[in-house]
Amino acid sequence: MKHLRVLIADEQTMVFEGLRKILEEHCEVVGGVEDGLALVESVGHAQPDVVILEIGLPLLNGLEAGRQIKLLYADVKLIYLTMYTNSSYVNKAMDLGASGYLLKKSTASELLQSLELAQRGHCYVTPLVTKGLIQGLVKGQFPLKGSIERLTVRQREVLQLVAEGYTIKAIADLLKLSPKTVAFHKANLMMELQLHTTAALTRYAIEGGVLPTPPGLPH
Repeated sequence: MKHLRVLIADEQTMVFEGLRKILEEHCEVVGGVEDGLALVESVGHAQPDVVILEIGLPLLNGLEAGRQIKLLYADVKLIYLTMYTNSSYVNKAMDLGASGYLLKKSTASELLQSLELAQRGHCYVTPLVTKGLIQGLVKGQFPLKGSIERLTVRQREVLQLVAEGYTIKAIADLLKLSPKTVAFHKANLMMELQLHTTAALTRYAIEGGVLPTPPGLPH
């Protein structure tokens, strides 16, 4: 794996430093970012072979960031290394084309194994979540497509930032749009989803996986 280029996305600096120490003997770590918007932008500059990312990224969650990366750079492999054990998140990650799904309590050897498999075009899901995933799929609990899918990329970006509590002006600055355009997207979202308050948008974002619930809380 010496020639494998890896980009890491995690809000916690200590996680990045720990991963870099584990990986630098086996592959080239080309950088680290702390939010989803920066991740999508950085992939174009860093040109990684693999992105290791958390689901609960700020500004743009790891699932949406992964979806955008796959649309723009189909050959980039995605390996989720996350705190989220809920099988619905595993299913969503696999649906967008992820090459791996591990938990932060997984072992370093698991992570290295997932990288080797990704390099060979295979997929790895930690045994810590596969039982729940299989049971959920058998019961039909996790449909491949949900109502979130009908939203545009821009609408999902605005939805997450609104749900995270950013003002219209702050969202405009982050997405490099005019406040009027952001307000237009928010109004369209509320009309399309038939929601009438920011609180309702936030609940919708959580239930749809756009804004992941903290681990340990009901999904």
